Amino acid sequence: DDGVWYVSGPWMDRLVSTVNFTDYDSRMYFDKSLRDAGIYERMEALGIHDGDTISICGMTFEYKSCMIIHKPSSQTGEGFVFFR
Repeated sequence: DDGVWYVSGPWMDRLVSTVNFTDYDSRMYFDKSLRDAGIYERMEALGIHDGDTISICGMTFEYKSCMIIHKPSSQTGEGFVFFR
């Protein structure tokens, strides 16, 4: 147990492949898709807490009760926020 929440699977792989993470509207589509699929609710039911790390298809996010925040990679230095 490394303290990271992993979200993976064929559906998630397909979703991530359709998202342009440099585009705001595309990121909001990703966020809405996660919400509509019940990803947030399931993680909350399983005990996720503010500040926990989420890994989705190799990308790292920080969970906040109202959003998830992309943790910038050391390669790009870019980060972004998804609102709930």
